[in-house]
Amino acid sequence: MTSPWNIAIPAVAALVATLSGVVIGALLTRHAQFVQWSRASRLEAYVAFLKAYSVVYDGLGHACRHQTNPTIDWTQWNQALATLSLVSTRSVMENAIAVDNAIWSIDACIVNGDSGMGRWLEFRKELEAKRVSFVNAARRELAVEQAPLVQVVGSNRRAGMIIHNNNDNPPQASYPISDRAPRATPSKSVGDGE
Repeated sequence: MTSPWNIAIPAVAALVATLSGVVIGALLTRHAQFVQWSRASRLEAYVAFLKAYSVVYDGLGHACRHQTNPTIDWTQWNQALATLSLVSTRSVMENAIAVDNAIWSIDACIVNGDSGMGRWLEFRKELEAKRVSFVNAARRELAVEQAPLVQVVGSNRRAGMIIHNNNDNPPQASYPISDRAPRATPSKSVGDGE
């Protein structure tokens, strides 16, 4: 005759194994979904930061080249920084802060009259170096397994153009020295009213 324990022990063992599998599977799925959500959140924050950067960059560039005070709405920029502080790693945030510090320093220089095309070319080099550092930190953190970038080009003119570090062919400037060609002023003919 079979003991009730001979039936109960295998049934309980099967039940425990099944429940353990369900719990472990749920934990692994939850972890994978969290990792995916976290990566997507960081990527979204990095894109928002770079979009806000392009608005600020264009505003500073226009003000500096035309020797006027910047008229920038800082709301989008501050929101992008706040979002980064919530989701990014320390390395990415340090690079974002370096970009922010450079922007505020350049803004102060322009407001104090330190502007003009020659000065903008100097400012632009500093800003672009900080932006490349930010992009490379973000790429490392997002596990983009490619060589670090030496230049990232993207504005309203050439959005998305990227130059990779290639030791055989050093990167060349991919845009003219001035952001936009000077506009021709219409000439008045003798009979035009003033």
